[in-house]
Amino acid sequence: MLELQSDFWRIEADYRCITTNGAIRINRRAIMGAGIAQQARSRFPELEVTLGKLIIEHGNHVHLIGHNLISFPTKVHWNLNSDLDLILRSARELVALVNSLPGAKRILMTRPGCGMGKLSWPVVKQSIAPLLDDRFVVVYL
Repeated sequence: MLELQSDFWRIEADYRCITTNGAIRINRRAIMGAGIAQQARSRFPELEVTLGKLIIEHGNHVHLIGHNLISFPTKVHWNLNSDLDLILRSARELVALVNSLPGAKRILMTRPGCGMGKLSWPVVKQSIAPLLDDRFVVVYL
């Protein structure tokens, strides 16, 4: 796993991970109201529909959601803090997904569970670093 201080949206990448939660609105759209999820929704408004459908049908898991974006669940619900066990599960699922994607050589992600999720980056990093090889780049400002 590499780390890079830069703008998440301006770096060249094969895929970008969007940290998400498992909450769905009454209209069946995923709640993507803060952080990198909100930025992704602003760029691609249909994402909340796509992700909502995937969460309803397959649960709060890592999903390819279009535009070379991958959901990366860190929270069960938007109003809860991030869950380190969920982040670890998501990291394992991410590696399995990326291994199945031809040409996936550079995958960007933010610091999962940190910021709006209220977790400490040193704790999260120590947990996920053994799972993520150098294809995965953690971008921070």
